[in-house]
Amino acid sequence: MFFTAYTVAALVLRVGFGWVPDRVGPKRALFPSLLCLALGFFALAAAGSDRDVIVAGVLCGIGHGYAFPILFGLVVDRTPVLNRGMAMAVYTALFDLGVLTGGPFFGYWIERGGFSFMFVTAAALTLAGTLVFWFWDRRALRALRVAGRR
Repeated sequence: MFFTAYTVAALVLRVGFGWVPDRVGPKRALFPSLLCLALGFFALAAAGSDRDVIVAGVLCGIGHGYAFPILFGLVVDRTPVLNRGMAMAVYTALFDLGVLTGGPFFGYWIERGGFSFMFVTAAALTLAGTLVFWFWDRRALRALRVAGRR
């Protein structure tokens, strides 16, 4: 049920509403999508019914449905043309690395505290990563603007 809801939400979002990040700006769409992803993990941690799992799937589908292509677009837009192929390869490889290492990492937290604890950990890491990116990106963009003025 979770993955069906996740997939349907992500497909509907990308096909029907893929224009939103272009219209409002990728970063304005990115942060709410990452918040949806974190809320989906929190919803899984608290899920007590099939309906709760479906809601969590929709939230995670919305979150990842926008976050993955928006971040990919930021990588492409911010990389010099000669290095774009390498940057895209690194971006997708990091996703694969996350899949490879995520199982053992989150499995450890399941053994320590159970599934709810693991999903809360995933939500907290998502929020922490969002905050780190927000602060880092603001500084990086400011540095680019300053360098461009010289």
